[in-house]
Amino acid sequence: MFVLLAAGPLGFLFFCRLQRRRPSPLMAPSLLTNRGYTSGILVAVVFFASFTGLMLVLSLFLQGPLGLSPEGAGINAVQQLANAVGVALLVTVWSAFTEHGRPPSAALSGTALVTVALLAAALVLSTRLPRHARA
Repeated sequence: MFVLLAAGPLGFLFFCRLQRRRPSPLMAPSLLTNRGYTSGILVAVVFFASFTGLMLVLSLFLQGPLGLSPEGAGINAVQQLANAVGVALLVTVWSAFTEHGRPPSAALSGTALVTVALLAAALVLSTRLPRHARA
């Protein structure tokens, strides 16, 4: 697994070098010199990596201390998938009603909402844990 983590950035560098040599690259190499674009890519990578880790830990937590079956934990994952689809649809509708796409206030509002939801979930789950599983 750690080999793949190391191979990812190396593969990206190889991709960038290969694209610079092509007459019609898949992505304009000058795009990577734009600080806004590269910082957005970095934020997206961190977000999706942490979200994937969260889903793994949540699945193990639901099956371990809470004693759910794998099917019950899977139903929770389906709910999370439905939430992701709903957010994607909401972003599409939102950008259709705005002149220049999604304004920064929408991203900030979404991040704040996710933070509040995760804190509420942590609070609810911490009160439902068996005594032996509490920290």
